[in-house]
Amino acid sequence: DKMPNGKTYVMFNRPNGLIRYFEKVGTENDVLYVVLDPDFVFLKAIPDEVFAMVKPGQPMAQYYGLSSKWTDWGAHICIKVLNGTEVQCRKIYNNIDSRKSKRLYAGGAPYIMYRNDWLRLLKTWLKVMPMVFDQYYDGIESDMYAYMIASAYLGLEHIIYPDFMKTCMHTFSHPDEYLTKHYFIHYCQRYHVYEIRGDIYEVNSAQEFLKKQELKPKLTNYSYSFSKYVSQVIQ
Repeated sequence: DKMPNGKTYVMFNRPNGLIRYFEKVGTENDVLYVVLDPDFVFLKAIPDEVFAMVKPGQPMAQYYGLSSKWTDWGAHICIKVLNGTEVQCRKIYNNIDSRKSKRLYAGGAPYIMYRNDWLRLLKTWLKVMPMVFDQYYDGIESDMYAYMIASAYLGLEHIIYPDFMKTCMHTFSHPDEYLTKHYFIHYCQRYHVYEIRGDIYEVNSAQEFLKKQELKPKLTNYSYSFSKYVSQVIQ
């Protein structure tokens, strides 16, 4: 979607699409909605006890390794875009240090919250995002910083859950531990699986199909390295 300033930012579609969805789909306010990224691969179902942690006014999100720099922008955006007073806006954002940001706001998809909280959040999130992208941070995570600014403005303190997955900010090369601990593979990252079967499997039959510049350094004598961008076997 294009933002009001005419710039195209693909993640602007997320709050915009959700607003349109809720306008067309009538459900009760006590229904939980989970918003995922399209590059999530389920490993197993999220158990009921995780959903039970979410309360009205207290959403849940996966921890991401984003900084607390958004708190430096928040007051200015609050004043300019949300029409808050200087006293009100500085009180909100100046009281959020890096530890509080990490503990209550530094989250991303999956976002889990009740419908009524989504309805409170979405239009504020939508208002904030263009200024974040245009003046402060024009990377792919602009929507996440805007989400944190909107959440703090509305007092939506989150349960920041660490174990839905390993986030895009970290590589992860221990599949056994990953399968037992996490619920998703987030396919924005590279993953590595070591070959342990030996014999005929110790042959790099895929390498000939790959462009030279796509080949990555070995991890072991035999391993698979894969992402949504490139898949390969390394010998």
